[in-house]
Amino acid sequence: MAKSYRRPTGQASRVTGIAEIDARLKLLAGKSARSIARASTNAGMTAFAKVVRAQVSAESGISAKLKRALKRTVGKRFKRRHREDAMAAKVGLGVGKRNQPVRSGDNKGGIGLAKDNVHWFALGTKVRTTKRGRKTGRIKQLKIMQRSMGPGIAASRTAMVASARIKLEAEVDKVRRAV
Repeated sequence: MAKSYRRPTGQASRVTGIAEIDARLKLLAGKSARSIARASTNAGMTAFAKVVRAQVSAESGISAKLKRALKRTVGKRFKRRHREDAMAAKVGLGVGKRNQPVRSGDNKGGIGLAKDNVHWFALGTKVRTTKRGRKTGRIKQLKIMQRSMGPGIAASRTAMVASARIKLEAEVDKVRRAV
């Protein structure tokens, strides 16, 4: 049902099917089942994103401005694959709609932090240099997503089951009213 990726490293954690939800969805018609699956997956992604933001807040050794900028880049993306009856979902740093870069403080140079370059902090960088050879430093890797996986998947599953139950009851009520 829901997938959560850390794309740059090629490793993925997947939440595919919760038995309780899957068994009931098989009994429903296609449109109702897709509606319930979509609602529960969206609830799971929202819960996972909250865990990621909490991990950003808990990160020590970084400034409050950087934490604020990192939290702005946490997002989710959810879409149906056209040729398959499957949905793809992502949650993490740099996922979702693009926003304007945020410069820190009175900094005149640089482009600021946004979803396009948050991977610098997620993956870290080696010592970088300018075209003239001047060293500009390195960025230490923040293991925010790695620490978010365990609690995020647990929160996601809990939210998905709760949302699926509510949506399933609503669909059953809709069928009862139609009959």
